[in-house]
Parts: sequence; C-alpha cells; structure tokens
Amino acid sequence: MKRIVICVAMIELFFISSFQNTCQAEMIGQWLFEEGPDGTTFLDTSGKGNNGTLSGDVFWDTDAPPGESWSIYSTSADYEAIVQDNGSVLDITEDFTIEICAKVGEGTFADVISKHHAYGDNDGSWNVWINREASGSDYLHVSMCAYGNFANVDSDVVLMPSGSWFDIAITYDDSENIATFYINGEEAGIKAADWQINDTIEPLTFGYEPGLAWGMGDGNKIASVTMYNHIIPEPCTLSLLTLGGIAFLRRKR
Repeated sequence: MKRIVICVAMIELFFISSFQNTCQAEMIGQWLFEEGPDGTTFLDTSGKGNNGTLSGDVFWDTDAPPGESWSIYSTSADYEAIVQDNGSVLDITEDFTIEICAKVGEGTFADVISKHHAYGDNDGSWNVWINREASGSDYLHVSMCAYGNFANVDSDVVLMPSGSWFDIAITYDDSENIATFYINGEEAGIKAADWQINDTIEPLTFGYEPGLAWGMGDGNKIASVTMYNHIIPEPCTLSLLTLGGIAFLRRKR
C-alpha cells in the first residue's frame, strides 16, 4: 500500500511539474513582488529577464494573499513600479492572457497594469484597471482599453467587498475579436473586443498610468501579474490543484 501511495504521489508531482513548466515556457513575464521589505528591484520569475524597479512613494507590505509573503502599495501617485521594454519583448499584439492578483480598497478606481504613457494618443498601447460601481460599493468590474483604436471593454459587474484579495484573468482571441474575463476563477463576461494593440517601446507600469494623478492609493495593492502571448487554459490560472485527494499549493500560475 505504501508503494502505491508513493507512486501515485510521484506521478502527481511529475504532472504538476510538467504542467508548471509548460505554463512558464509560454510566459512573457511574471512578477510576484516577493523581494520585500527593502528591495528596489522586483524580479521576473518567468525566466525572461524582464526585471523591474521601484522608486518614490511605493512600499512593501506583508499583507499578501495565501501562499505569498509580500505585496506593493502606494499612498500617492508619486512613485514608479516599472519594467523597461527592450525590443518590444513585452508586447501583446495577438492572442494573450493577463493574470493579476490584487486587492482593491474603498476607492472607485484602481489602475493595475499599463503600457500607455501618453493619455489620449492612439499608439497601440493598453492598460487594465478596476472600477467600483461607487465609492464604498461592494460591486466592481474590470476594464481594459487598447489605444490603437481607443476600444474600451468592461467585464460583468461582480460582488467583491473592499479589502478582499482577488484574482483577475483576461484572455483575448485575436482572430475572433473575443475577450473573456475571469474573476476568482469564475467567468465574468465574454465580450466582443476589437483591440488594436501594436508594438510599442513604452515601459510596463504597475498600479498607475504615468502622467495621471492617481496611483495605488485608497488601500489598493498588487501581489502578482503574469502575461502570456497565448490563450492559457483555465487550469493555468489556478493556485491550488487537488489530485487524488492530495492538495498541492503552487507558487503562482
């Protein structure tokens, strides 16, 4: 019996390891923000080398989702959490998946990730943000805009009390012009989305859009962001796999 259990466990571990390696190979970048409390560099754990830097009014916090140790937050817009794009390696121009783990406070707006540094231009850049239906409301939706044609698409409205950690995933099928939103693993809208996203050399920023007077204030925090140039099957968005009655908590996506 012991040999059977050991063999089953080894098979399960092999399956999870292979699955993780497949997901990792398809990543553009993955930032887990686990370098606190004093670091000014946050690492790209995808192995692609797209490391970022922190500066200004930005802080590490031990308030983090299960399985993680740190998150980042700011009390103003006077900071940078930035990854420079050398050679447009961070661009998403066709099919893609973006995964985010964030906490939203009581404010109405939270910018999460942006590759758009001149508001109002149509250069093919993009950003993702979160909107509460009203200040203090327990309901919110996720938005993504592509500035090649200024096309904004919203998820369905979902219940998410302030101060809650939650997972967001956005997939885009370029051939069908279809965006699918997921919040905490549940589908939150399949929407028509003619997103025109082009190669840009603008850097990737987290928690703010440069040039605008907002940051991660109001209790907003970011724990991780992962990007793929593919549509990733739903299992890649799960942190916890349960196989054969044995639970394995994965590091992240």
